[in-house]
Amino acid sequence: MDSNTIDNSEYATSHHCFYVTPLDTQVPKRYIQPKSVETRNRPDFASLLSKGTVTDGAFGSVSYSYKRHGMSLYRINHGVQHCFYVTPLDTQVPKRYIQPKSVETRNRPNFASLLSKGTVTDGAFGSVSYSYKRHGMSLYRINHGVQHRLLPFVQMSSTYNCYQQVFGISLASNAVRTCTGTQVTLQKALQSVIPGLINTVGPWKISWGPVVYKAVDLPNTGPDNAWYVAHHPSLQFPDGSQRSTYVVAIAGTADTYDLLEDFEVRSVIDFHQWVNSGIRNMPSAASNIIPGNAYIAYGTGTASHTIITYPAPPNAIGAALTPTLFSYLLTLPSNSTVIFTGHSLGGALSPTVALATKSANILRVSDVLTYPTAGPSPGNDAFTNLFRTIFPQIRSGPDYQSWNINFINTLDIVPKAWCTRSDLKPDQNMGQIPALYGEIQDPNQRSEVERDIKLAEYYSELSRVTYLPLDAIAFPGPPPTQPPATKSEFIAIAISQHVQDYEHHFQIPVNVPSCPAMGLKDLDKESGSRKRRQEDTTA
Repeated sequence: MDSNTIDNSEYATSHHCFYVTPLDTQVPKRYIQPKSVETRNRPDFASLLSKGTVTDGAFGSVSYSYKRHGMSLYRINHGVQHCFYVTPLDTQVPKRYIQPKSVETRNRPNFASLLSKGTVTDGAFGSVSYSYKRHGMSLYRINHGVQHRLLPFVQMSSTYNCYQQVFGISLASNAVRTCTGTQVTLQKALQSVIPGLINTVGPWKISWGPVVYKAVDLPNTGPDNAWYVAHHPSLQFPDGSQRSTYVVAIAGTADTYDLLEDFEVRSVIDFHQWVNSGIRNMPSAASNIIPGNAYIAYGTGTASHTIITYPAPPNAIGAALTPTLFSYLLTLPSNSTVIFTGHSLGGALSPTVALATKSANILRVSDVLTYPTAGPSPGNDAFTNLFRTIFPQIRSGPDYQSWNINFINTLDIVPKAWCTRSDLKPDQNMGQIPALYGEIQDPNQRSEVERDIKLAEYYSELSRVTYLPLDAIAFPGPPPTQPPATKSEFIAIAISQHVQDYEHHFQIPVNVPSCPAMGLKDLDKESGSRKRRQEDTTA
């Protein structure tokens, strides 16, 4: 077959989707052997995981059986087993992906042999002739009328603009957020995986950290917070300048929905009182609310204090000379740029830490920026106004190309917390959440979600302040094809809108792996929680 032309009629019934990480480029022979059929505990995959006839995206209705190995799902068809490493969005593959694109090579050493036209060895499947096509961020392998989709596609770092790179650095801080283990093992895991992740978007290096923090160090729980600093020697900015840039990346929450139930917003901290007393001092809850003062949620303030003051372990990069983020920030060259970023909970903590450190005059750097994404409201209207004054929006292009602004998905529930005032924020308040994806079909479970949100609103109002979101730029998330039937389906959609849809929108290859994909067998051994973690990451 000529590498630049494809008979598209072949794809009507015969091409199969293959969502992989680098670990899946070589499929072990043992995977060809049948395993026991298991169902996957995720409502939107229910139809896929039963034996029989299913509809598989654009590829028609065909008969398959499904096997599972670890975190990967395998589809058995005509004696050939294809690894199917999926997220909810990949269950339906858009028809436009079928169209051929120009052949390009993939700039990653361990994929070099795969990406030349001709004969390559493909794991257990033998030596066969392939050609390769690309569409956007995806790479396609053409073989005997069967098209396999490989993600993520890794390009040269120069092809990613500074905003995409910073978002990739932000996502990498979340690499162990769904893992369980002691603080030491989670620390070791994060330290080992971040360098490879941040290298996919540019010549970034860890300059300090990372740090994993657990308030209670149990082996069967995940991290409470994680953060690190990455450095780029000459990041190119939209004005054409190249700057030595440090990015402070703060991880998000492990559970999108539980954030609404568990995060401490019932009391608040007087922001200026905390900063003026010294940001290394633990902030305390305000006993009286003074109109016009800037307040932040108690959970926001205490977590920000932890990030600023908690010491990195001795073997972390930079920890010997500068054990805390506070001490490290004091050493940064005055002619460098510092960017504070985070996703989810990190989207509230990163602007708060930035504002606290700048207000406390510990930053010798004059060029300080923020890049929060998917963040809930850190504090009240006075805090939002203060942030806007100190960090005015800097816009250099459309869509996500702005500094000092919260970049959000209109269908993400997290940025709608903790505002209860639809009159102040009609498009970003908690009252929108229960019916955001359409009315939940099961009336009892619909009522349960409504009660959950009412309780979260009650907690917000106990604070005696009105939480107001930071200024935001929003992109429209893809609406679900039908309303969720149950609370579980509602949560599955919410997770997709909160994580994968941002990754797809930014079009970067930093797919933060699940724990087994990182090979963290020590976590499984120590915590005995393999089954729980697999259920959590598919629930």
